[in-house]
Amino acid sequence: MAMSKRNNAGLVRLTLIAGAVVALLHNGTSFAGSSVDAGAADNEPASTRQNDESTAKRKNYNLDLLPQQPSDLIYLTTVTEPDSLYLKLTFDRASLPAGGYVQISNGASQDVATYRAEDLLTGPVTVRGDTAVIRTVLPRLRVLGELHLSHVDYGKPAVNASVRALIGNDERRQRACYVGTDMYRYSLPAVVAMGSGSGSVVGNGRYLLTNQHVTLGVAGKTESRGIELNYFRNSCDTTSEPNDPLRIRTDRIVAIGDGGSTDYSLVSLNDFDVQHAHTKELFGSARIRPLGDNALGDEIYIPQYGNGGLMPQVIGDLFEGKHAAVTSVGTTIKYNADTQSGSSGSPVLSRATNEIIALHYAGSDSANYGVRLTTLHKNVLPFIERENDNIVGEGNVKSVALVIPPFVLGKSVGTIASGAIVAPFPDVRMTHHGAYSEALLDSQDELTLDLGAVRYQLYFQGPAGAHDLSSQAVAGDELFIRLVPPATPSTTLSTSLAWLPLKVTDARGTLLENLIVRVENSEYDPFTVPFDASSPDVTRLSFDIANAKKDYMLDSRFDGEQYGYVALYPGEGPAQLVGSTTEPYASIQLPLKNQMGRAEVVRLRGYRATACSRRAMQSTIGCASGEYSTLRLEYLAADNPNLSAGTYDGFLPLQAQRSSATSRKILAEVHLKVASDALPVANVGESARTVVASSVEQTYALDGTGSRDPADEKLTYKWRVASGSFGIRNADQAKAQAVVPKNATGEGVYELTVTNESGKTAKATVKVTAVAPQVTISGGTQQVKDNEQASYSANANFDGATYSWKLSSAAGKQAATGSGAQWKTPVGLDAGTYTVSLDARNGAGDRSASAQQKLTVERTVALPGPEANAGADRTVVATNDTGFAYPLVGSASRDPNGQAITYQWRVVSGPFTLRNGDRADAEAIVPKGTTGTGVFELKVTNAAGKTATATTKVTAIAPAVTLTGSTTVTGSGAASYKANANFEEATYSWTLTDTSGQQVVSGSGADWNLSADVKNGNYTLKVLASSVKGQRSATATLALKVERAVAPKPVEAKISGPVEIRAGTTIELSGAQSVNPNGTPTTYLWTVPPQLGSNAETPSVRLTAPANATVGAQYTIKLSVYDTQNKLSSTASYTVTVKAGETPAGPAYPAYKAGTEYKAGELVLNYGQLYQCKPFPYAGWCSQAPPAYEPGKGWAWTDAWIKK
Repeated sequence: MAMSKRNNAGLVRLTLIAGAVVALLHNGTSFAGSSVDAGAADNEPASTRQNDESTAKRKNYNLDLLPQQPSDLIYLTTVTEPDSLYLKLTFDRASLPAGGYVQISNGASQDVATYRAEDLLTGPVTVRGDTAVIRTVLPRLRVLGELHLSHVDYGKPAVNASVRALIGNDERRQRACYVGTDMYRYSLPAVVAMGSGSGSVVGNGRYLLTNQHVTLGVAGKTESRGIELNYFRNSCDTTSEPNDPLRIRTDRIVAIGDGGSTDYSLVSLNDFDVQHAHTKELFGSARIRPLGDNALGDEIYIPQYGNGGLMPQVIGDLFEGKHAAVTSVGTTIKYNADTQSGSSGSPVLSRATNEIIALHYAGSDSANYGVRLTTLHKNVLPFIERENDNIVGEGNVKSVALVIPPFVLGKSVGTIASGAIVAPFPDVRMTHHGAYSEALLDSQDELTLDLGAVRYQLYFQGPAGAHDLSSQAVAGDELFIRLVPPATPSTTLSTSLAWLPLKVTDARGTLLENLIVRVENSEYDPFTVPFDASSPDVTRLSFDIANAKKDYMLDSRFDGEQYGYVALYPGEGPAQLVGSTTEPYASIQLPLKNQMGRAEVVRLRGYRATACSRRAMQSTIGCASGEYSTLRLEYLAADNPNLSAGTYDGFLPLQAQRSSATSRKILAEVHLKVASDALPVANVGESARTVVASSVEQTYALDGTGSRDPADEKLTYKWRVASGSFGIRNADQAKAQAVVPKNATGEGVYELTVTNESGKTAKATVKVTAVAPQVTISGGTQQVKDNEQASYSANANFDGATYSWKLSSAAGKQAATGSGAQWKTPVGLDAGTYTVSLDARNGAGDRSASAQQKLTVERTVALPGPEANAGADRTVVATNDTGFAYPLVGSASRDPNGQAITYQWRVVSGPFTLRNGDRADAEAIVPKGTTGTGVFELKVTNAAGKTATATTKVTAIAPAVTLTGSTTVTGSGAASYKANANFEEATYSWTLTDTSGQQVVSGSGADWNLSADVKNGNYTLKVLASSVKGQRSATATLALKVERAVAPKPVEAKISGPVEIRAGTTIELSGAQSVNPNGTPTTYLWTVPPQLGSNAETPSVRLTAPANATVGAQYTIKLSVYDTQNKLSSTASYTVTVKAGETPAGPAYPAYKAGTEYKAGELVLNYGQLYQCKPFPYAGWCSQAPPAYEPGKGWAWTDAWIKK
């Protein structure tokens, strides 16, 4: 096989193949794509092909996507390079305020990627197709931000292109060609990585394994570009359409190499996506072979995505019809399986075990290259060792991506086969409601990553109507999904992500497909204008639809450009421009709301007309006649057959665009009236109400606000007195007042008439009855014993009543009184008959009433005496300035008969005194400086003269303080101590003294630290606790010993040995006399000039002077000695001079000299070694490029020379 050379230098380049485009190298830099050069591995030259399936081009945009003074919420930019296979957008400046974000899509699908500003600076954003829609969202009007599009790389189909990095013929096949094999099953975790390379899911589904040059970041950095699963054809036919990919987000770079032999990167995947999209269950996870190494002849296969992820998955497993295999093992490995640009990061799988045994990173037409298994063992496997299983996914996945607007409008998920059953995965909660099913899904904010929940309705819609998912699909059914709007709509623009995993089975339960729906929730208030509507650069249109049963049209001409028109809010209309479209109009779904806040979604049609044609509003096809276009909005009654009656208002924010740099803002204000023949409904609430007469005139609410109109037309109100002598106020308001004169009783009937805007009326009446104030006593006539109580309840028929009770004997003598709605008579009444009298009166004094009841009391046995309670014993701390008083609590004493009791305290024993001894709560007086125990007695007496006693103790103790902490300090940091006094409001002072009594340090506070700079020795730590309250104080001491480690001593490097060396001889230098006084392990590092030998890590080193060494030449040798335990080092230098050697017996060979023309078989000396130039075709390299081919030194010298 012929070797290819470049620039006549004999250098061979190995091209990394992450990008979709092979860049032509010019002056060592890449103009487009992501190709990078690396040295050939294991001394074998490699070559590359410079063609691909697409031709790389670049367009410099240098475009600011935000003005210097932004005034809007949304900025929409469309970038188009017609007929391109892909676009790569490079942003070089991006800064948005908190809450701002950027959404990028190709406009043709619902798969929208959301980015923070900083995410856009990590690398290019890849979009499939020829159009990218960039939607920049700011959190509020008039906030500063910056977003600058530097350039766009794009690829167009190449003519007669061939695929590089192929070994001979391209023997790769579609994944579907391997169905039924292990290669088919174990290739499922292979993914498109970061939009520009390949990779595989590892770590039990939680990580991405790919190349360093695919991620281009650092460990710990967020990697936001994501991966795509399921992107392959389900047929061997290469013209069949591939699956829509399932995109999940990446998180952070966990481990990353430096390229070349360490060209690896391990990136964690977004846990929310992995869990809720069930990617581990459906796609499985690849396993890195945990043991062993690569071996020659190992049979392999490589699942990969060519052309930077534009090509669906193929598998390379053959070379010239035989199983592909490992062909070389060195720092990296080589193999002969076919790959293509864009396959960088692909897993190299063992055909025998289906485990990852290498990581593909570069290719040529002679060999392909992978990161060696031992490199993955060392650098990747430690992070996933406990979750490194080979998991086979269930597969059979259909992926659907949707953007759901915040208003109620169903979006189609797709057609479902007749008889199929659709059910959620077990982790999704779903209920069925006849016409629809409802699912509550977890969601994640795409900016803050905060978790939430969102509710959706799912339903089948077909010729037979709508039904929920509890029944089978019928012929023609489509599955629809719509958002259940939250109770509180979002007031800011934001976006969140949810996953809806569904299983589609037949009636027997056989799986037809796993349907995974990626739902992007676009959260915004559709009734908030996304720009300053009063700005002079806004064109305002008024579209008045006076009768929803008729058709209406609005035309508005815009001069200066042949504009196309797009909607600013997602879901309301087209989001991107197109050159031409076969669709005659664009569908617009616009939420409107009535005065009651109820929303309806109205369907409009959008057109764009020029002098040449009329097409859908987003079209930009040109016309030679006139620089203008006309926007037409059309309302057709046939498009809106089921609108609820009412009057609705809303607006459609649009942007007129001609190019990425030219746009105009349009606000179309829409007014819609849906008429109704239904009558309004008058509602007065309760049909009758009763009020209580007052001594002053009173008003009472008449409430007609419950009246409504089915068409939500505005109502007028008219009240009147239909009968009775009462009056009325505010008769023309929804809420009127009935007027009842003072002390009036009787009935009044009020009539309400409501009239809608169409002149239709309805009536309702309410009756108001006024009654006199009344109060009742519940309980009736009672008979009790003299040791019992009678219980009564009061109830007045007016609000705000207070109650007064009086108990009188038969002779009229007052026996007891009380108040409140509930009352009990006292115990111990004399036997006889009593009258219970009740008076009720409100606070204003305008309503009052009274009632009476009889009570009979009978004599019974003697009543029990009172119960004394002197409270619990207590302990206090003695004071030093004055005596203190402490409460003695007897208020818990009681008389079970309800009689009043009196209190008397006395000192039984002890050194204390008493104050307020005749009260329920007395005080014990403890003199200053006094300790001991005092006993106090409480005596209680009831009205009948019966008594009871109880005692309590008060104990006074001396002030004290405790000191806690270690008595020995050995560590290098501070030691902590704590003091705790037994009295309140204590302050603390600390002193540390040495054995001579000299104070070393001091401090304050309950917690104290012994600083690290206190010298070793014995000390006494003392703490004094004191309090102003009671002049209390106490001390505590602690014997303390400080024993800290001593700092290590420096090491010293010393060299001994000859100072001269003869040409062609060897001497030995020793570092054994070097000093390490710390007794720790010592390591050595010799730095030796290459003319005398190699560096060494031994106590001594041998030096050899070549036979042709220059006499008198001096060489400096260095020895570095390390105390690694204490991180100490020392370096010494030593000079050796070359002396003349003996004349060699054999023939003399010339020294190698750069620039000399060498022929095959010639011998040269270099660095004391003899080298022979290889035969043709390698001999040409012997004279080329010393950095690569200087014998014994160049990075590829073994390609040209043989060491003798």
